[in-house]
This record gives sequence, structure tokens and C-alpha cells, in this order.
Amino acid sequence: MIAVTLLLITVGVIWWLMTRNYESTDDAFIDGHIVQVAPRVAGRVLSLNVNDNQFVHADTIVINLDPAPFQASYDNAAAAVQEAQAKVDQAVADVAVQVATANQDHADVNAAVATAINATADYRRFLALLPPARAQQQVDAATSNYRNAEAQVVAARAKAASADAQVMASRASVKAAIAELAAAQAQLETAALDLKYVRVTAGQDGFVTRRTVEQGNYVQVGQEIMDIVCKDVWVTANFKETQLRYMRPNQPVTVTVDAYPDHDYKAHVQSIQTGTGAVFTTLPPENATGNFVKIVQRVPVKIVFDEPLDRVLAVGESVEPSVYIRSGRR
Repeated sequence: MIAVTLLLITVGVIWWLMTRNYESTDDAFIDGHIVQVAPRVAGRVLSLNVNDNQFVHADTIVINLDPAPFQASYDNAAAAVQEAQAKVDQAVADVAVQVATANQDHADVNAAVATAINATADYRRFLALLPPARAQQQVDAATSNYRNAEAQVVAARAKAASADAQVMASRASVKAAIAELAAAQAQLETAALDLKYVRVTAGQDGFVTRRTVEQGNYVQVGQEIMDIVCKDVWVTANFKETQLRYMRPNQPVTVTVDAYPDHDYKAHVQSIQTGTGAVFTTLPPENATGNFVKIVQRVPVKIVFDEPLDRVLAVGESVEPSVYIRSGRR
């Protein structure tokens, strides 16, 4: 009995010495990026190009939607752009015509002013002559020419002002036509994007999972039709808060996957989440309400593999990591 007791004590001491520098948990699983695939436009699925669990590369076309309605919208938008461009061209041509007319009207103003100056000079010259040296008929004619020339100047200036207003209106029409063209071009770009979006692609390299779409289905904008599980995986281990005292980033980890217990994977601690798992739940604990019950919290720790994986590890598979924490005791 003494020998058995000593043996048990020896085994216990050896086990404690071997395990005191390790922290492990069975609350751990394989984690990874899961990218949802959803169409950006609504339509009927014309073709389905992938199968369940198939590996696809980023930008691979997974489904094709019926492009007919989007092609029609694109054609209409293209025609609207051409029409708007024609309006711009016509408006620019109208401005050129109005400017030429305004220039002619301003030239007519200058001619009328010159005629009025001559008529005014003649009128003043006849008025300056002594009565014996002038005939009343000449004075009346000079007066009539003077007044008619002044009226012609007023009329020419009014016509020039009207021409300037027409030029301004034509230029405003050009701006409006350009704005209409910009709106039509924006509609064309939108139609081009919609036509492009009939080809729904994978956002990342990975495996097709949870496919819920079939050929012939009608899908809506934003409807999740499948998930892409990326190849890059890691371990999320939920350690108790009492296990984190000596745990540090970059400490070595041995990972045992429940599905493949015959092989241990080398890894290391990458980071420790700055928040317990309970904090990010839908109903986090409210300690100030008075019904607080203290329990040991779990803190997620991200562990990444140091070696290439010899097989595909499914996201969600259970694992048991063992962290070597001796460096944290220093």
C-alpha cells in the first residue's frame, strides 16, 4: 500500500509538472470566413453553374439571370442618351445662330448711332445759320431726319437687347440640355451595371455551401442564394477567464481535431478578444439590475495554424487546443 501510494503521488507530481504550463479547453471549433452570395438585381435564374461543396475561385459566375429585360432597359437608356445628345447639338447650334443675329443687331445699332450723329450735326448746323441764309424747308427736313435717326437708334438698341436676351435663353437651353444628357448618361450607366449584374459571381475563393437556388427560380435583390466558405481557417477557442492569466499572443499551441484525432496540428495564439462572449449576445447581462449572479466568463481566443493543412477542415468542427503558457509566467 505504501508503494502504491508513493507511485500515485509520483505520477500526480509528474502530471502536475507536465500540465501546469498548459491551458486547454474543449469549447473550441474551426472558424473561417463565410461570404454570402446574393444577386444585385431581381430576375429568373437562366443557368446554375456550380454544385454543392464545389470549390470556386473569386469572380467565378455561379448563376446567370435572364438578361432580356435588362438589355431592353439598356437599349432604351442608350436611345435616350442619343436623343439628349441631339438636343445638346441643336441647342448649341441655336446659340450660334442667336449670337450671329445679336452681332448683326449690335452692328445695326452702331450704324444707327452713326446716322443719328450725322443727322444731329446737320440739324445743329442749320439751326446755327441766320434766317436769311436758311430755308424753312431745309430746317424742317433736318429736324425730321434728326428725330427719325434718334428713333432708329432706340429701335436698334431695343432689337439688340432682345437679341441678347435670346442669346442668354439659348445658352440656358444648352445648360438644360447638357444636364438632361448627364441624367441620361447616368441612366445608361445604371442600366449597364444592371446588365452586368445578371452574372452573379463568387466574392472569394472557397467552397459552395448552403445553396438554396435552382435553375428557373426567381430571385430577389439581396436574397442569399449560397455561401462561400473560404479555405483560410483558424481556431476560435473560448477559454475561461481564469485561464488567461499567463496566456499571451504568439505562444505555441497544439490543436487536436475531433474528426482526425490521429494528427496534432501546430499553431500559435494570434490574439485574445477584448470582450467576453456574453457581452456580444442579443441580451447581454445587465449587472446593474440587481439580479447579478457571478459565473466564470468565456473569452474567445484566435489561434492560427503554423503548418499547411493536409486536409480540408470544415468550419464548425470541434477541436481541443492546448496552449503552452510557460513564457507567460516570466
